[in-house]
Amino acid sequence: MVFGSDCMPFSPLYGMHSAVNAPHKAQRISALEALAAYTREAAYASFEESVKGTITVGKLADFAVLSSDPIAEPQGISSIAVVKTVVGGQVVFDGAKKRSSRGSAR
Repeated sequence: MVFGSDCMPFSPLYGMHSAVNAPHKAQRISALEALAAYTREAAYASFEESVKGTITVGKLADFAVLSSDPIAEPQGISSIAVVKTVVGGQVVFDGAKKRSSRGSAR
């Protein structure tokens, strides 16, 4: 199973929240299944499982650091914030740093 959306907002966390906390119990999946749908399973679906989808030695270092654990607190997934984003081993977003109106770190 792979998740994605063409509807605003594009946040995977909102998609995870909806799948885990669906109104009807029979429609819900676990937070771990939802996380896999956006990571490991998405990489598999795009034939990129050898380079991304899991945090494994030799794969691209693309990941997000979250403000809390979506597996431990599935009811609050939609309120989790992205604290940091790393792409190719480089920090591309650091929520701890303030941004000026031009987008550069202060």
